[in-house]
Parts: sequence; C-alpha cells; structure tokens
Amino acid sequence: MAEQFATLFERHHTKMKRAFNKTALPEQGGKLPDITQCLYANVYRSARTLLEQRGLLNSAVKHTNGAEWIFWAQQP
Repeated sequence: MAEQFATLFERHHTKMKRAFNKTALPEQGGKLPDITQCLYANVYRSARTLLEQRGLLNSAVKHTNGAEWIFWAQQP
C-alpha cells in the first residue's frame, strides 16, 4: 500500500505544481518542495478521517493526561 500511495502522490506532482504556481508563493521565492511535506500531511490526515468514518480505524480518545491518541501497545 505504501508503494501505491507513493506512486499516486508522485503521479499528482504535476497537478500540485500547477496549483502551487497559481498562488503567491512562487513570487515570494517559494518552491513546491517547501510545502510538499504539508501537502502529504494533509492527505494523510484526510485519509485517516475517512477511514475512521468508514469504521476501518478507531478514533482517538482523550486519555487521563488530556492527550488524544491511539496506540494499542500502550493500553493496559
């Protein structure tokens, strides 16, 4: 799945570049690699939300320390 995701992200690189070039960032000296980590993180978060809504991933729960996370190995 990781390979498929990487290929899909790479396949959409041209579209991302076109969209980036329509912003003010290139005029300010920005380049697409400056924001690709952010784009990746947004895709990841959106996919996680969709999978939670579809019941394939558990949603984060608030723990006694106030943090919200899921990690099975840390639960008693």
